[in-house]
Amino acid sequence: MKVAGDSGEMVEPQTDEVQILLTSKEDPVSMRSFGAQYISKLVKLSGITIAASRVKEKATYVQLICENSNSSRTVPCRPGLGGAIVPRSCDHVPQPGEEPCPIDPWIVVPERSKYVDQQTLKLQENPEDVPTGELPRNMLLSVDRPLVQTIVPGTRLTVMGIYSIFQAANSSTNHKGAVTVKQPYIRIVGMEETNEASSRGPATSTQEEVENSKKLPQIKMHVKTYAPRLLPLYLVMMMSRRLLLVFFLEEPGRICLIG
Repeated sequence: MKVAGDSGEMVEPQTDEVQILLTSKEDPVSMRSFGAQYISKLVKLSGITIAASRVKEKATYVQLICENSNSSRTVPCRPGLGGAIVPRSCDHVPQPGEEPCPIDPWIVVPERSKYVDQQTLKLQENPEDVPTGELPRNMLLSVDRPLVQTIVPGTRLTVMGIYSIFQAANSSTNHKGAVTVKQPYIRIVGMEETNEASSRGPATSTQEEVENSKKLPQIKMHVKTYAPRLLPLYLVMMMSRRLLLVFFLEEPGRICLIG
C-alpha cells in the first residue's frame, strides 16, 4: 500500500527492521533430552538464568573491499553466534595487462557494515526438574536486539528458540583435529518471565496486587505509630467482654430474658 511522500506523490512506505517473538502453549522440553535430532528445530524449555554476559555488537551485514581491484561486496552474516561466509576469490575480470586478484583478497570495512546488539545468557534446569543425585545442567542462550539487557541472573524463564551449534573459540585447543565438534546453544525467538510457583506459565500478578504491595510499607508505618495508642483501649474492651460473660454465667435467668 502506497503512502503520500514529501512531494505529494504516492510512494512505497519504508519499514524499519522488526523482531517477531513467538509463544507456545506446549510443555517445555527437558534439557536432558536434547540431542542431534533437535538441531535446527524449534524447541521450548524453562529454567533459571544463572549468568548474563556483556553486550556485544554482532554484524548482520559485512562490507568487503578487494585490496587489488577495489570492488566491494556485501555479505550477510548467519544469525545467532554464526559469522559471515567470506568468498575466497574476487569476481573482478582482469583487463589485459592487469594482474588477477589473489586468493582471499577481501578487507572488511567496519564503518560500512551493519550491527545489532547481542548478549548471551546461561540457563540452568529448574531444581524440581533435576533427578535425585544428579547435577543440574545448563544451556547457552543467544539474545539480540530489544531482548538485550532485559534479564538478570536469578530470573525464571520460559524460552522458545532454535537449537543450533557453533564453533567455540577454545574448541581447537581442547579437541585438536576434531573440526566437526560443535557446541550447542539456543537462538532465542521468544522469551517470557515465569513466577516461582509455576515455571510453565507467566506471572499472574494483577495491577491491584501491585498497588497493594506498594502501600504495604505505609501500612506498616501506621501500625507502628498507632498500635501503642490502641493497645490500652483493646485491653479495656477484652476485660469488658470477660466481665459480661461472668455476669451472665452467674445469673442464667437473665440470659433467658435477653434471649
